[in-house]
Formats: sequence, C-alpha cells, structure tokens
Amino acid sequence: MLITVNLMSQEKGEIKRFIDNYFEKESDVDTDVVEWIYVYRNSMEAADIIDVLMDNYNDYNISLWVQIDDEDITEVTKHNRSKIMSKMTQAL
Repeated sequence: MLITVNLMSQEKGEIKRFIDNYFEKESDVDTDVVEWIYVYRNSMEAADIIDVLMDNYNDYNISLWVQIDDEDITEVTKHNRSKIMSKMTQAL
C-alpha cells in the first residue's frame, strides 16, 4: 500500500516549522516551501504524521491531503479523519 501525504500552506515557513517539530530536529525543508509531498510504503508511518498534524491542527496553518494507492486525493479533516485512518490501517 502506498500512501501519499501532501501538506500545503500559503504561510511562509509553516511547513518547515511543522516538519522540524515533527522530526524534532532541523530539516532540509526551505522556509519558502508551500507544498510538501511524501509517499509512504508503511501505513503506520503515514498514520503517525497525519495524527500529529490533525491533533495539532489549531497550531498550524496547513492543509493535509492524502491519496491511498490509486484512489482519489482527499483532504483530511476532523470530520473524515477516522474514516481515512481506518481505511489506511485495514491493510495491516
């Protein structure tokens, strides 16, 4: 299963701030990055970064989009988070 995680923000430095905090170290992400995409093969790793951002969505001005395998790209919100996470973990 491939899970594509896409972070987007129009606020300069916002994605770098989240990535640095998430990995707890300085990242190579530039402050002017407005979109960050990573393809995970491990659904638990993808679920972790999604959970962290969703648990802290009030702290970041970042939209989160996910694509599972070849399905449509879907924005992750507090309303559909559980459904998306369930779909990702079904393959485990």
